[in-house]
Amino acid sequence: MKLGSILDEHEITFMSSVPSMWRMTLKTSKPPTKGSIRRISCGSAPLSAHLWQQILDWSNAPEVLNACGITETGSWVAGTSIGKFEPRDGLVGVPWGAEILITKTGTTEVPPQQLEACEVGETGFVWLNTPALMCGYYQRDDLTAAAANQGWFMTGDLGAIDENRHLYLRSRVREEINKGGAKIYPADIDAMAEQFPAVRDMCCFQVKDEFYGQNIGLALVMDDQEPETLRKLHSWLSDHLAEHQMPVQWFLLEEIPRTSRGKVNRDTVAEHCESCDPVDLRKLLREES
Repeated sequence: MKLGSILDEHEITFMSSVPSMWRMTLKTSKPPTKGSIRRISCGSAPLSAHLWQQILDWSNAPEVLNACGITETGSWVAGTSIGKFEPRDGLVGVPWGAEILITKTGTTEVPPQQLEACEVGETGFVWLNTPALMCGYYQRDDLTAAAANQGWFMTGDLGAIDENRHLYLRSRVREEINKGGAKIYPADIDAMAEQFPAVRDMCCFQVKDEFYGQNIGLALVMDDQEPETLRKLHSWLSDHLAEHQMPVQWFLLEEIPRTSRGKVNRDTVAEHCESCDPVDLRKLLREES
């Protein structure tokens, strides 16, 4: 809530951040006025184009860069150090001293070079090859074998490489929602919901479904929880998401549960919502008609 004044008070020129922090900051903090901030990096989760532009406008920083970093590969391995660019959903950029490979299957039983590679723009499993790769998990050869093969590390991310060889991240593998065979990336739903003015914070996650196996839940922190506002949000999502992407369970929360580092764990949010009553969407939409 005080980030803008902190940047001014200490004349901060660079800061590292995560998307979930910005969703709170942009709603609660006045922007800095002294212009000291020169660069902001953002990591830990795919950054939407909408949130990216909001950070640029709020901070007035010359550079707001997305980055990808993993502990097992020595932290940062790729980012948007690509010259002038337009913010895009999930854009990470170019590798920093690493090789990136996207494959159609995610198995470490064979080297990833022997797996079928994805086409340009096709979403698949993200692999990294870097001299900073860990030797292995301490006393856990089983975990090491499940994550690495011949110097390549399977990150657990789903992503794609575009025609310019720029990396885009879509979701964590474990977060992907399989709705009756249709693959849905929670970050896509987050990116649409966060553009609605009354949404202060949100988190999409999978819920069990007797028919589809998995379906879509959405936790929301709203500035206004009136039925008319919720109906407008439903209309907004319907206009901007495909039918199979529409969340079927909504939960109104006071805040989204976070880790001590400010990150959002979708499984934790899903567990929290199990003890909450969902919005009665049928009643809500029936009242509109």
